Amino acid sequence: MTAQVLENLFAHQHNSKEVAWQEYEAAKQHFREICRSRVIGDPEHHQRFRDAMDRQELAREAWQNVLQKEKR
Repeated sequence: MTAQVLENLFAHQHNSKEVAWQEYEAAKQHFREICRSRVIGDPEHHQRFRDAMDRQELAREAWQNVLQKEKR
């Protein structure tokens, strides 16, 4: 029973690391796509740009948190 609990805990930690990494990569790609389709002066594009930038920042912070937890 204890081995199963430890195995599940390790799998969850490993999966959270992979999920955080994938979200960070997806956020970076989304930001690049928004920058490529840039429309200067369009308030709607500016909002999409800010949203993409915020998403990338949150994903980066989540990725850093996972890495910091791993070091402990």
